[in-house]
Amino acid sequence: MKLNAFSSLASMEPSVASSSSSGERSLARNASTSEQASPSHGDSVTARPCPHPPPTDPVRAATLVVQAGRTGRDIHGDLCTFVGGGHIPVWSALMDATEFLGLTPTHNPMRWYLPITEGIATRERFLFGGCGLGAAVAAMEAVCERPVVWATAQYLSFAMVDSIMDLDVTVAVAGKRTSQARVVGKVGDREILTVNAALGSKDNPIDEQYRTFPEVPEPSECPARVGLVDDSDSIMARLDVSLAAGTPWDQFDGTQKLADGRSGLWVRMPDVDMSAAALAILGDYVPFGISQSQGDWVPSNSLDNTIRVQRLVPTEWVLCDVRIDGIHEGFGHGSVYLWSEDATLLATASQTAVLHQLPG
Repeated sequence: MKLNAFSSLASMEPSVASSSSSGERSLARNASTSEQASPSHGDSVTARPCPHPPPTDPVRAATLVVQAGRTGRDIHGDLCTFVGGGHIPVWSALMDATEFLGLTPTHNPMRWYLPITEGIATRERFLFGGCGLGAAVAAMEAVCERPVVWATAQYLSFAMVDSIMDLDVTVAVAGKRTSQARVVGKVGDREILTVNAALGSKDNPIDEQYRTFPEVPEPSECPARVGLVDDSDSIMARLDVSLAAGTPWDQFDGTQKLADGRSGLWVRMPDVDMSAAALAILGDYVPFGISQSQGDWVPSNSLDNTIRVQRLVPTEWVLCDVRIDGIHEGFGHGSVYLWSEDATLLATASQTAVLHQLPG
C-alpha cells in the first residue's frame, strides 16, 4: 500500500487515565491496524505485523510503541505495525496535527500552549489563522475525547513569532453524544483568538453527500504554485501547493477577474495524519481566493474561520475549492470546500477577510 500524506484515523479510540491529585493524564490512541507505517524520510513502504512478542510490562510497552510508531520501526529495527497483544495501542507512523503545530499539553488537562514558530506563521511572522484554529480543534478533541463536528474561530489580535500562546479549554456542555466547548487563546494577558465548537458522533443510517466535485486537473497535472517572494521558513514552505484553477501570481495584471469567483489549489501536508485539525489549517484560503477573483494581488487578513467536518478519508492531496461570495466596503466573504482525491467532501470552511490597501 502506498502511504498517503494523510492517513486514516479509523478505529481510533482514545482513553484517558487521570490523576485526581495533580490533573496529569496520559493518552493512549488506537489507530488503524492496516498497513500504514512509514519511515521518517517519507518513502512509500508496506508495513507488516510485528514479528516480536509484545513486552509484558505495560509502561515499557507503551514507551516502545510510541517510539516504534514515530519512526515506523520496532525495537529490533524492523519496519512494522504493532498488532496482537491487544492491550498494546497502535500508533500511526505519521505525525498528527498536534505535533505538526507544536501544540503541547500542561499538567492542567484543560490548558495547552503553542510556541509561535516560523513554521506555523505567515511570511509577516504572525500566527497563520488556520494553525490557530487547528490548535484549538486538537486541544478540544483531546479534552473531550470526541471528534470536532464544527468549530469557529474569531481572530482578535496577532501572535508574533517567538511568543507563546496559551490555550484554555472550557467544556460548557458534555452530553451523551455531543459536547459543546470553547477555547480562548492568549499571549500574556492579550487575547488572540476565541474558538467555539461542537464535538461528537452518533449512529444514524442517513449518509449523503450532495455537493459535486469540481472539474479540475489532477494534482500531477497542475503547476506548482510559486509564491510572491522567496520563502523557506513560513507555514507555506511546509505545504506542497499546486494551482488547480486560477491565475499564477506572476501573471496577475488586473484584467483576469473571475466571473464566478471560484479558484482552487491542490494542497499536500507531507507526513501529517488526516484530522479535523489538519483540515482547519487548510481551510484558511479565502484571502487567496479574493486575489484570484480580482486577477491581482489584494492583501487581506481573515477575521474568522469556520470548519464543518463532513467525513475523514485517507487522501494524499486535498483540493481547496475556493468560492468567493462577494466583496463590499473593504470586506470579502467566501467558502472553501475541501475535497479528497476520490471526490469525497471532507469539510467546508468559511471566512470573512478585511482588505488592505497596497502601499503607494
